Amino acid sequence: MPEQNKSAPPQNARQPDIGGGGSALAALSTKEVKSLYHRSQSVRALLLFWVFAISLSVAVIAISPSNTSSSVPIYSVFVVLAVLAAFGIWRYKPWARVLNMVLCVALLPAFPIGTGVGLAGLVALWGSKRLFGPDRLLQNELKAELERRRSRDIV
Repeated sequence: MPEQNKSAPPQNARQPDIGGGGSALAALSTKEVKSLYHRSQSVRALLLFWVFAISLSVAVIAISPSNTSSSVPIYSVFVVLAVLAAFGIWRYKPWARVLNMVLCVALLPAFPIGTGVGLAGLVALWGSKRLFGPDRLLQNELKAELERRRSRDIV
């Protein structure tokens, strides 16, 4: 039995095709690549927001007096949904995009911060379907493609 190289990536690992030959990136215009790259940054910012919101909600649950805990069930449900949303975005699962859109819509009435975050999240998630799922475009691939196109235009 041949010995395997433990430092080599697995055979079935997806290798980014940054050269632009037959990749999905080569079929996109520079404007589309730039837009997807900015959306990927916004999706990461949304992940940071969920982590902050989870922390804040847990703190509210912890400091609320036990005799006036009428809002604790609402915060508990929010924490569970926010944890699912954050985990899904972190792993770029397709269902997470939908869940995050629903939560962003739920944030809209919470003026002014919730409205701002909700709108920004909806804008980021609306056109970002290609960033989620097993064949997603990775942020580092998008960045490398933009740099490649910029260097090609400069030369």
